[in-house]
Amino acid sequence: MSEINILGKIDFVDCRDLTMRKTEGGFISLTINEKEYERVNFYRAFPLSKPDEYISVRDNDKNEICLIRNINELSQEYAQLVKMDLDRRYFTPEIIKINTVKDEYGYVYMNMLTDSGERSVTIPNGSSNFIRLSDVRLILIDIDGNRFGIEDYLKLDEKSVRLLETLI
Repeated sequence: MSEINILGKIDFVDCRDLTMRKTEGGFISLTINEKEYERVNFYRAFPLSKPDEYISVRDNDKNEICLIRNINELSQEYAQLVKMDLDRRYFTPEIIKINTVKDEYGYVYMNMLTDSGERSVTIPNGSSNFIRLSDVRLILIDIDGNRFGIEDYLKLDEKSVRLLETLI
């Protein structure tokens, strides 16, 4: 179990002490130090800047079991299981085109084309839902917590850029 010691440093789990398997239901179970967890979930501490580092392993009640320093310390089989879970949790379709935007009563209603198909979303109008990662890179978070990315919004078509610039 990872703990913060008196110097404030985090003790990471030794990945050789972990055993993982995919269950029949498609979940991941974990055994560490002879204790078995039937279902675990993985969370990134720094999802945008260090996606393969500082991975929190939590039980079904969201209690942290351990902390993995880097996915690359795991065996290839286990790393693949962890990446599969992280990709599902942090799924971020890339916005290709914005068709319509309607700003009403504190919400933005958008219809857009993503690399995963056409989507209609509702986004609370506020800076915490339209996040600038750089001058041109954006993350949009809808009312359900789904994320949508734009690598460089200036490379979108002229109408999409104009619609976005009214919001950011």
